[in-house]
Amino acid sequence: MPTVIYKGPHKAGRNMGRLGFWTWGKAESKTQEWVDHYAKSLVGDFLVDGVLFALPVAKEDEGNDGIPDMKWTKGDIMTWMDDSGVEYGALNTKAKLLAKVEAHLNPPEDTEDSMSEGDMDNTTGDEE
Repeated sequence: MPTVIYKGPHKAGRNMGRLGFWTWGKAESKTQEWVDHYAKSLVGDFLVDGVLFALPVAKEDEGNDGIPDMKWTKGDIMTWMDDSGVEYGALNTKAKLLAKVEAHLNPPEDTEDSMSEGDMDNTTGDEE
């Protein structure tokens, strides 16, 4: 069974509502089901088996497409850019990083020949 210890800011103990009354630093044995059920309430203030309790962070991905977006962390975006060979500055904002990702995925088309084929048919031969 996991051992849960309150290590929050209230040194005299604390009534945690559904979690019950906790004395600072006193170990209590709880079932794994209890820990799983109250996981969100344990974050930051409790040690579980001697380790500060933290929920695993799942990377959010808008559209679930593996392409960085505003829900990604800056670090995850930079990792993606490193893996994709996209250059960036460490001090770039998240918005600038995402703009570079967009430019990498959608490079500008060659604008040298900006006339469409339809425009080419309408030439008189006098153009320079």
